[in-house]
This record gives sequence, structure tokens and C-alpha cells, in this order.
Amino acid sequence: MFKLRRFLPCAALRPYIDTYYLVEVDCPPGETLEDMMLPELANIRFQLEGCWDVDMGDGFKSASPETLFGFTNAPYDVRLTGRSRLFGAGLKPLGWQAIMGGSAAPYSDTCKNLADLWGPYASVGRQSLAACATGEEMVQVMDALLLERLTAVPKTTRACISAFECIMTADDDAPMTRVDDLADQLNLSVRQVERWSRHLFGCSPKLLLRKHRFMTMLTQHGERLAGDDWLEAADESFYDQSHFIREYKRFTGRSPGQYARKPSELQKAVTKTLETVPDRKPGPLALKVDFVPKAASTAA
Repeated sequence: MFKLRRFLPCAALRPYIDTYYLVEVDCPPGETLEDMMLPELANIRFQLEGCWDVDMGDGFKSASPETLFGFTNAPYDVRLTGRSRLFGAGLKPLGWQAIMGGSAAPYSDTCKNLADLWGPYASVGRQSLAACATGEEMVQVMDALLLERLTAVPKTTRACISAFECIMTADDDAPMTRVDDLADQLNLSVRQVERWSRHLFGCSPKLLLRKHRFMTMLTQHGERLAGDDWLEAADESFYDQSHFIREYKRFTGRSPGQYARKPSELQKAVTKTLETVPDRKPGPLALKVDFVPKAASTAA
């Protein structure tokens, strides 16, 4: 009923692309699959067969055959009926700047028709992918498609992305939670950090820090967060259990107990496929639906 395969892009694209993924779904007659996506990186998705409905807070709508999803800061729902097949690419922050260009803020928590941005090039790409017989052939087509769209990223922008990633992913006992501290580490004013955060990641630095803290915790602890286990998972940046539960609902749409009792089919498939990708480790800033249990991350 549900199959997900994941592929690495060519070496030249790995600084820009997280992974490629091929999703195939075949619902029995009369059945509909609904699931929830967690906050994730920006994505380019080509619908090769069927149709996905997406609810990003304003009701279900059919996604365009060629779709750009901006960086998401909240969970959103997906729904499909019948047979469906899509191929997509996750854009790292550097990939957004090199392939899409400009500020990520206007596109955050939205899905747009890629044809409005790329013109006929989007449909030509989808048709080329649809003509492929295997996922490996699709990788070659997507590599060529994105390499042709790749543009130079200014050194200042590259340096800023690298600085954000290095500071926020530092191996400290507790994650950074104060924008003032982030500004000090970046040697920027708070106003500059605000501008860069919205431009590069599509959200305020405060929300970026909250999301990074929570998704990092989810990366490390996965589904072992129900009941009293929150004490093990929560660091000093969580004031108490109610604060922890509020953040959990903010970024997953469910309480820890609900999340543990009814794990997402999409999330289980994502975790499994990441474990099968060679040399795969969690992406920078953990701003994505993909997460790897701590044991798997250590072994990678």
C-alpha cells in the first residue's frame, strides 16, 4: 500500500540537496490514506501519477503536478486516494539559495505551483521523470534538471548559512534558546539575525531555535517520549512538563502519548529509508520531517 525509496544526489549536488525520494501508494478501492507531515525542509515534488491533497491550515486542496513546498514550521496533513506516485528532492538552506534564490520567507508553510516559477521547464522535468522505468533513472534526470538550475550563491550568504549551522548544531549539553545568545555567537545584531533567519530559513530566529530544539530532541528520542520519559528527553530549556507538551503539540500536532500510540505511517517509512541510505546522517538544523533514532545516527 505504501512504499518509499530514498536516493542520494550526485556529489556536485550534495551540498544543496538533502535526499531524493520516490513515494508509491496504492490504496484499495474505497479507501483513503491520510497522514501528517512534520516540519521539514523545502521540497520540490513532481506528481508522476495520481494526486495528493494537502491541508496546510486552510483546508485540503489538490497539490499541483509540479509543486514547491517552502520550509514548514508546523505539521500539515496529506490525503490521497487510489494509486499515486511522486518523486521529490529536499532542499537544504544552501540549496534554496542556489536553486530557487531569494528569501525563503514568502514561501514558508505554503505549497506553490512550480510552473509559476519555472515556466514550461517544470512540466518538461515532470514528463522526463514520468518516462523513467526505475528510481535510479529518475535520479539521473533530477540531477540534470537541478544542475541546470544551479546558480552561484554569494560568499556572504554561504558564510552566514555555515555559521548558523555550526553554532546551532554544536555538541553542547543544552541547545541554544535565546536569540541574544545566537546574535552574540554570530557577531551580528539581533536585527541582522532576524533578517538573515527569515531570508535563509523562512521564519523568525526565535521560532527557528524552538523548532531546532524540538526536532533535535525528536531525532534523539523518537517515540520514547510518552509518560514520564519526557524528563529524560527534556533539557533545562523546557520549564516543566506542560511546556514540553505544548511544544510537542506545536510541532507534531499531538501530545507525546498520542504520538507514541499512533505513530505516523509516513514517519515510520521515512525513518526506515534513512537507515538504508549509505553514509546518511541527520541534516543540518533538523528542520525536516526526516529523523533518525539516536542509535542509528551514531552508527551512520
